[in-house]
Amino acid sequence: MTGTLTNLMKEHERALVQMTFLIDAASRIYKQGFSNEDMNVIRGSVDYIAADFHNHCENEERKIYPGLKSYVSDFSLQSFKDEHRQITQSLELLKQLMPGVNENPAYGGLALELKTKAREFAHLFSNHIQKENDCFYLMAKDILPQKTLTQIFKNWKQK
Repeated sequence: MTGTLTNLMKEHERALVQMTFLIDAASRIYKQGFSNEDMNVIRGSVDYIAADFHNHCENEERKIYPGLKSYVSDFSLQSFKDEHRQITQSLELLKQLMPGVNENPAYGGLALELKTKAREFAHLFSNHIQKENDCFYLMAKDILPQKTLTQIFKNWKQK
């Protein structure tokens, strides 16, 4: 695997670590009750994933998808874009729940909903990452010239 795609996969790994922190903290709040420490972990993880994921998706859609468009069906590329939107919506639901859990630490219903939504997010997110790592990036590696891949990563963080 090229260094370029390996680096993109490392971005996935960092996001998955944050996802694990999120799930663990949401589960602790549900099982053990509210704690500021766990809410800070959740907030930090959601903020990290939201910012990183937004940039990552934007870069994929602007820099990788156009290069693959002549080789891959629009349906395949659109399905990845649709997943990006679903994951973003799932993150937004988590963000909306967080203040309620802060304001009502004893309310178990919100804690259960937070845990449930965190797990739903984790399912969507981890499946998407697995598809990208196992299919999408391998396809890009096989189709796109190394020079193109290198240029994509060189410009990855630029808007």
